[in-house]
Amino acid sequence: MVLFQKRNIKSGFMKSDEELGQFLQRLGELLLRGYSIVEAFDLLFIYQTHPLKITRSTLIKKLEKGDTLTNVLAILGVPKDICIRIYLSEFHGNIAYTLIQSGKYLIEKKKDHEILLKTIQYPMLLIVFLLLLLLLLRHNLLPQFSLLYGSVEYHPSKVVQIILHTIEKLPMYFILIIFLSVILCFVYKLSKRWLSPPQLAYLLLNVPIISKIKLYVDTHLFSRELSHLLNSGISMTDSLKLLGEQNYKPLLKHISRSMIIKLNEGISFSKCIQSYPYFRKELSLIVHHGEANGKLAEELELYSSMCLEELERYTKTLLKWIQPTIFLFIGICILLIYFSIMMPMFNMMNDLS
Repeated sequence: MVLFQKRNIKSGFMKSDEELGQFLQRLGELLLRGYSIVEAFDLLFIYQTHPLKITRSTLIKKLEKGDTLTNVLAILGVPKDICIRIYLSEFHGNIAYTLIQSGKYLIEKKKDHEILLKTIQYPMLLIVFLLLLLLLLRHNLLPQFSLLYGSVEYHPSKVVQIILHTIEKLPMYFILIIFLSVILCFVYKLSKRWLSPPQLAYLLLNVPIISKIKLYVDTHLFSRELSHLLNSGISMTDSLKLLGEQNYKPLLKHISRSMIIKLNEGISFSKCIQSYPYFRKELSLIVHHGEANGKLAEELELYSSMCLEELERYTKTLLKWIQPTIFLFIGICILLIYFSIMMPMFNMMNDLS
């Protein structure tokens, strides 16, 4: 197996999820072979270009001074959802395994993005072409029709008037949708500063489609990381304290700290789970069942895998619907264009005959 290959990296940062994934996998493989973290970093960075060597010396110094692996990887641009995995693995001891799995996850994520891009790329090009065609109709063809109708004193029927009005306004609708989408993205970014993590999460839970995805993601993340900590022999309270001390997932941090307070008040863990709307309802049942038979860690790990599978199945279903829906919309627009041109002509011919 080739552990490393020369890569073009700019200013010391990985350029894509695929590169990051390959780097994390190789780092994990070296740790499994007995290398220390410093030795593994040093080996992986030997054959890189000069900008990375500057970063290499900086990162090696940080590791030698006792900085955490997670902080060093964050400098390389590792996403926060991966950072929290690695951060917690430094406590439960499965660092090499976590690095390899995180690398595979990032590579799969890159493939999913490519599939999504391929799914919407062709329909988006058709929509752009359709928008240009609508603008051409509005500014060139429809005015000519209006002049023609006036010269022969033709009055379009109600149906034709609706079609012509729709064709005339469609470009404005397109621009309005794009504008609103940009505004929503801007508001969402600002809301991250204005709202607390629970408030922002509660807001997203009221958005169709996004709410279901978020429930799967947060439930998977919480149950997976908690199961790993419990499996390593860390107590429930200490596991929640570790989750409450990390800064990569603010919502998870808030929930964990809140749960510790409730557990200290004598509330059972399964009842605690029920009080949070950020998780799927089945999680409290899984926790109750796991507490009853003494296999909480194992059942949480199994349930986290099930959540991930359900999430993948749900996103694939969405992808299957995206392209046909866009094509249907384009087809309806083309039919409207056809009718806007042909129906007035047929009606005029009938009136004149």
